[in-house]
Amino acid sequence: LSVTLRAARNLPVWGFPGQSNPYCRLVLGEQAVRSRRDDDTSQPGRHREPVWNQEFQFLVEDPSEQTLDIEVRDSHLTG
Repeated sequence: LSVTLRAARNLPVWGFPGQSNPYCRLVLGEQAVRSRRDDDTSQPGRHREPVWNQEFQFLVEDPSEQTLDIEVRDSHLTG
């Protein structure tokens, strides 16, 4: 499975305004990857609308049983 993580829009403000540093965690079965943090992207500082433009590859063993979970997190809150 090839996944392109593009961007997020209208994220809530976590902590102090301008202090959030969002990233995504993608999980498929036992496989888990993490995107870059907003501060590490080509367009840093867009805390409520980060642009990641990242590609991820997953090995799908059973398409009828496996689901892709995408979690948006803030590194200032969750590390």
